[in-house]
Amino acid sequence: MTLHELSQVLEKRRSDLYHLLTICPGALEPEKQHQLFGAINELDLIRKTIDYLRLRELESGSVPVTLVPVSEEEESGMVTWLLAKIKK
Repeated sequence: MTLHELSQVLEKRRSDLYHLLTICPGALEPEKQHQLFGAINELDLIRKTIDYLRLRELESGSVPVTLVPVSEEEESGMVTWLLAKIKK
């Protein structure tokens, strides 16, 4: 996954959350609405950071950064390691 693709995924997620807030504004409790607004703001910040890094990458002419997905086996190992650290 490239930085551009990651940015598009985050934009889609942001759009979905915003749509959820606007389609039924009274359906969610106020604290849930605030959590969604916070998540939208965080997604905006992360996306802007990714877009900035991508622009710098294009300007410098460097090789595009490709993010490699973690396999389920590796993810399971990381989760086990984190849980062991938390329990200590």
